[in-house]
Amino acid sequence: MEEIVRLNVLWVDDIPTEEFMNEAYDYALNISSVKSVNSGIKALKDKSKTWDAIILDANCKITDEEQEQPSLKALKKAVEELVHMRTDIPWFVYTGGDYEGVEHLEYIIKERDYDDRLFYEKPKERYELYNQINEVASNNEFFLLRKKYPREFEAASMIDGATQLLIEGLTYNYKDEWKDVQDYFTPARKIFERIVDKLKTQKKLPPISKLNTMGKLLANGKVEDDECSYEFKKEVMPAPLAHSLQFFLDITQDGSHDNGDLKLGVDAYIRKSHNTNLFNSILFITMDLLLWYMNYSKDNDTIEEIWSGGVKFEYIGKACISPDGSYWYTGEYELMNDNELVDGVKIGIKWGLDNKKSRPGIKKFVPRKGYVIIKE
Repeated sequence: MEEIVRLNVLWVDDIPTEEFMNEAYDYALNISSVKSVNSGIKALKDKSKTWDAIILDANCKITDEEQEQPSLKALKKAVEELVHMRTDIPWFVYTGGDYEGVEHLEYIIKERDYDDRLFYEKPKERYELYNQINEVASNNEFFLLRKKYPREFEAASMIDGATQLLIEGLTYNYKDEWKDVQDYFTPARKIFERIVDKLKTQKKLPPISKLNTMGKLLANGKVEDDECSYEFKKEVMPAPLAHSLQFFLDITQDGSHDNGDLKLGVDAYIRKSHNTNLFNSILFITMDLLLWYMNYSKDNDTIEEIWSGGVKFEYIGKACISPDGSYWYTGEYELMNDNELVDGVKIGIKWGLDNKKSRPGIKKFVPRKGYVIIKE
């Protein structure tokens, strides 16, 4: 049986009713209501949500202030804001018509090529409204994607911003003469970053700061470097996906940075081949990772049952140097002399990108990108 994918509809009405929303649900419309135009605009700008259609009450309120009286000024502001936002989301007016100034609606409501109706009258024309929304919005590109990948988008909705990033990746406009290749891979990598951050918050993954280090742990079941040592006690990620993840990280690391960090030549390859097959393979792995997240986040095992190990030092903060060059400091720590104990803890500098070594004490180096101060 095919899963029903409902249209997400934003309803701006100062007196919304549960009856209307419940009935619309039977017409495959998932309606969320707000009581003012300002709240509606805020909801539209929320990148964590996607909307397929908008319903506007003509006689509504601009703000949520209790003393404000409903008026046509709200509809006028709403239409102006939608035009200013250049939104492609179809909108419809649903109103009672028994209020002052209703005769001016034709001067406020802009002509739209997807609907020849000025407005739909409450409540008798609600069925016509339901049907029109379905007819118009069901052909929207975003909705068709959600219908094609329902479980993937369900998983993305569990992570802040992931839905918008997934849509961005699946609908990227390649009409850029293949110049901005790194932009193709950025949404996919950001989605995985957010998956990892969410799982660390839920204590389903250890507090590893580097994404590639976390990837190695997931791919191999264990990882050790100069910062940490961890090992899983159970299979956290299925082997085929774990293997794909290493490929994903290598390609996105190289592809999402101009000229490529790993020197794989991903950007040059795509510019030369003029095809997006490699990029599409990354998107499919991204959606597989989202499905993995949805299942793994439901795991009830404790930290002790999932992994062993820990970090080798405590990160304190970025290292700075005093104006006269006499000492290093970070936050509450002032580090005056070599090998000095601060609050009984030996402090060291974790070198930057070019030389990853921990050194005891404090040396008066010229500051370089990547320096942090650590407790050894």
